[in-house]
Parts: sequence; C-alpha cells; structure tokens
Amino acid sequence: MEVLHVNQLHKRFGPLEVLKGVDLTAHRGEVIALIGPSGSGKSTLLRCIIGLEKAESGEIRCEVPLGMVFQNFNLFPHKSVIENLVEAPVIVKKMKRAEAEPLADDLLKKVGLEDKREAYPCQLSGGQKQRVAIARALAMQPEIMLFDEPTSALDPKLTKEVLQVIANLAREDMTMIIATHEMGFARNIADRVLFMKNGVIHAQGSAEEMLGDPQDRELREFLAMEHEEHAAQELFDGDAVFERSAE
Repeated sequence: MEVLHVNQLHKRFGPLEVLKGVDLTAHRGEVIALIGPSGSGKSTLLRCIIGLEKAESGEIRCEVPLGMVFQNFNLFPHKSVIENLVEAPVIVKKMKRAEAEPLADDLLKKVGLEDKREAYPCQLSGGQKQRVAIARALAMQPEIMLFDEPTSALDPKLTKEVLQVIANLAREDMTMIIATHEMGFARNIADRVLFMKNGVIHAQGSAEEMLGDPQDRELREFLAMEHEEHAAQELFDGDAVFERSAE
C-alpha cells in the first residue's frame, strides 16, 4: 500500500535550485535509503516532505503521520530525557501525562536507555542523545520515520548503537526513508536505494542492484569515494563500522 507520493518536487533557495523535479513513492513497511554526495538535495527533500520547507512546485501526498530525526539531536537541554519525550504528546496531541509517561518509558526501553530517564542531555553521549531523539520522534506515533543523516555527528562506536536501533525498527516493519552515508548499513537494511545527484534522483533500484554491482558509472564513482572515506575513518578511529546482525 502506498503511503507517500512525491511528484515533480522543485525547491530553490534564492538562485540555487536544490530540487529539480523529484519523484518518490513509499509503501507501507518499506525502507528506502537516500544516498548521494553532500549538496545533492537529500536533506531538503526530507524537510519538504515533513513540511519544514515549502517547495516552489510539485505535489506531496501523505495521509499518515510523519516523524523525523535530524543530524544534531535537537533535544531541549533544560529538560530531562523523560520530559523531552512527553512534551510533544502532551502539548500537541493533548495526551494526558499519565498516558504519555508509560509510552515514553516503553520507548526508552526500546532504544536501550531506560536507565537514563531522569538524565539531562548534557549527561549523555552523542549516541545516547540520538537514541533519545529517535524515541522522542516515536512518541508521536508516526507511521513513517524520516532520518536525516542520523549518524553524521557520531564516531563509529556511537554510530553502531544508533544504527542498531534503526535496524530494529526495520524489523518491526516501520516505514522509513533514511538519508545516509553508511553504505554497508543501507545495503543490509534497505528495500530500495535512491541515488540523488544535482537535485534529482539519478538512479534507483534494490539495495543489491545499487550497492552490490551497480551499472551506473556515476553511482560507481560515488561509492568508490565513499569507500575510501570510510576506510580512512576506520583506520583513524580503530573501530569497525556497523554490520547488521542476522538475528
């Protein structure tokens, strides 16, 4: 069942045209990985879908609630973890706090942070902050989750714990669109991969087609560059990148 349809989306910032006619569909339970170089329009596309940016033209049809997780956590620094999670359900959805807190506790358990309930963001690692951000987005009970480079601010060890949470959501059939530079993760988790370049979707296909042995020259060049950058980062950090478990 189709739950999201984007048709000929155009977006510009002043003279710069960032999206140049993007078409995208997502079906219930599907995991879509958005890949491509920085500046290709991935983040802008996600922000347009959730309504944080207004497109100049095109159509977005979505009849189900959306949630989004950003690169930089965006937690309220003066509120505890539990307060970060219950605020939106209480204020936006008019949920009673007595209902919102058990939901928040369940979500903290889902992301492995039940022991951080009363902690403040300044007391958390980057990976923990991002897991709280995921739980906060889930507290609004979305049917589609958008992830905008959720591990870009993290080192490899913290990246792994965040990607594991996202992989667990995929196993629960959550519909997701994930902008990412983690190619191994995308290959393991995505049903479909979309390669963006210069404001358009240049190529798309199954994860194996796109990331296993791609035929498109520009995609091959992009993947080679990503591989070199990740190899250099792994050597520097001395840690392995995420590998999805077979469980």
